[in-house]
Amino acid sequence: MWDHNDPLKTSDFKSKSAQEQLLNDSVLKELYASARRQAQELELLDRVRMMLTRELDPAAVIRNVVEAIADTFHYRLISIYLLKGDVLVMEHQVGYEQVIYKIPITQGIVGKVARSGQPLLVRDIQTDHDFLEAIKGILSEVCVPLFDREKVVGVLNIETSQGRLLDETDLRLITLLGESVSVALERSRLYTEIRESEARYRLLFYQTPVGIIHFDRQLHLLDWNNFSLAILQTSQKELNGLDLNNLPDARLLSAIKRTLAGEVGQYEGFYEVTTGLPATWISMRTVPLYDPQGQVQGGIGIIEDITDRKKVEDAEHNQRILSEVLRDSAAALNSSLDLEQVFDSILNNIGRVVACDTVDILLTEGQNTGKITRHKGSVGVFMAGENQSIRFDGNEPDYFIKLMETDGPFIIPDTQLHPDWTMNKTMTGIRSFAGIPIRLKGKVIGFIDLGSFTPDFYQPEHIERLRAFADQAAIAITNAQLVEELRQTNDLLEENLEKIKSLQAELQEQAVRDPLTGLFNRRYFQETLEREIARAKRENMPVGIIVMDLDRFKQVNDSFGHKAGDNFLREIGNLLMRNIRREDAACRIGGEEFVIVMPGASIEVTGQRAELIRSMTEALRVADTVEGFKVTMSLGISAYPNLGIGGEEILIQADRALYQAKKNGRNQVVVYRSDLQPFQLNSEPDRPGSPEEKGQDSPTVIYGISKD
Repeated sequence: MWDHNDPLKTSDFKSKSAQEQLLNDSVLKELYASARRQAQELELLDRVRMMLTRELDPAAVIRNVVEAIADTFHYRLISIYLLKGDVLVMEHQVGYEQVIYKIPITQGIVGKVARSGQPLLVRDIQTDHDFLEAIKGILSEVCVPLFDREKVVGVLNIETSQGRLLDETDLRLITLLGESVSVALERSRLYTEIRESEARYRLLFYQTPVGIIHFDRQLHLLDWNNFSLAILQTSQKELNGLDLNNLPDARLLSAIKRTLAGEVGQYEGFYEVTTGLPATWISMRTVPLYDPQGQVQGGIGIIEDITDRKKVEDAEHNQRILSEVLRDSAAALNSSLDLEQVFDSILNNIGRVVACDTVDILLTEGQNTGKITRHKGSVGVFMAGENQSIRFDGNEPDYFIKLMETDGPFIIPDTQLHPDWTMNKTMTGIRSFAGIPIRLKGKVIGFIDLGSFTPDFYQPEHIERLRAFADQAAIAITNAQLVEELRQTNDLLEENLEKIKSLQAELQEQAVRDPLTGLFNRRYFQETLEREIARAKRENMPVGIIVMDLDRFKQVNDSFGHKAGDNFLREIGNLLMRNIRREDAACRIGGEEFVIVMPGASIEVTGQRAELIRSMTEALRVADTVEGFKVTMSLGISAYPNLGIGGEEILIQADRALYQAKKNGRNQVVVYRSDLQPFQLNSEPDRPGSPEEKGQDSPTVIYGISKD
């Protein structure tokens, strides 16, 4: 029994009560401090994510992140280094009176983290021999890596002094911040690369994955890209000729008008559409455009849909699991441009965070139809859904209509009791359904839908986990579209390159062709003769040459005009091209003077070909002349190596033989011979006397003339 009169027992009771009260106060303080720190963490992460959507300049992102960390958590010593080659270079810092601007990757705690790619907590820097001292009094340090395309590009470093030691809580927070900075750096790099690439192909305005509008000084909308239509949830008809002065949002109009004053306008807010769809949260940045005189002539507005900003998950366990699967999907997204492979990875990771018996990705094909692109059944097998097309035109109740109308997740607890349920081949036996639309810049382009064989299975907390996967599917589709557009651009460039090559070949051909006859010209003849003689010397083979001149051709021009002369020259060109071998080169080297180079032809073969040409020329009739008028041809031939050892030498010989043919009476073939012994092709040897004495043209005789 308790004795109230016992002073010792009364004293012990009061002491225990006081101790219990102190203990309760301590626990409450710890709980309050923990809750306050968690609130600070959420605030900082939200600020960082807000900056990711507003800033594209990596330097600005780094500066803002460092200052946000200092303002929210009161860390006094913060720095970010970026890796340039094998050296870490200071980008921004807070709290250091003296800094180490460059640190080799082989030195310091920051170098260790950059090499390993792993976050590091050093509770007591005295225990780490790698520590580099910038200022006195440093006690502990947290350093986390920054990544881009799965490669370390820098580090985020926090140091403390004056009695405060960093712990695992700091390490976890700074690691999350490092991931956010990595996302910002990667996003900035991707945006820059896309702009540069599309500028090279002159497609920046229409292909960049942000909305772009172009307006003049009177604020009349001149042009826009498809992403603007998707973000603003409008049509080309509604934007055509739109007067921006009539915008209902005064802040948005003010930001646009600042551009006319040569300033950069910035706007964030809800854009109210007129189609009855929910308002879209957009960010618009406007920049002025100048004419050659430096006057503002209008502006460009860059619009981004920032509706789908992520929020920090309430439960740390769920956040960790979701982060892991999202990183897996992102890795697949970054490592592959195969859309089906990325979709398979997304479907597999959805199953890790949301239980399902079937899961589909359906992409819209038009206004009222869609196609199941990828499907995973209860046995875990990926299929193409048999390329099954599904219409959802609203003629009958359909759950896809609900997805499009609600523009958000849609749940059917029990399909057998729901009037909007429509069965398809990939969902046989489904009793509970959950779906979420895939949106690209504000426009629904497809759906992710899940099915369970258990009625009343899906709840709102399940469907919320699908949002990130729908975004990744949209990114995968965007990447596939960009790759296809770049491929088409590359094909067009290659096609143009082929046209250029064809034109170059045509110009080169024209440079060596005679425009009247189509034969090669003197320049080509000179190059060909020397080339063929050089080849003949290497390969020990002959080369024949025929020099031709039309007899008394001046009479044609004098008597019947140059038109008749030109027509006959064309006929001679056609005759030569029809009666030479494929390897021969027929050239026009003067007004009515022609030459044929015959690689591999002996003197006999050359002479026979010359006689054929002579006889066919004699049979030609000149158009636009009197009946019976004809033009003959005299020909001189020579050959390597029988008669000469060089191109110039055999040309001179053939030319002298031509002269001898003229001298002998024309209309004949003469071969250059050194022994002066004549010989004849298909005729008797020439008889003494001139053609004038015989009263007829000279016979076809090949004479030999001396080199003298």
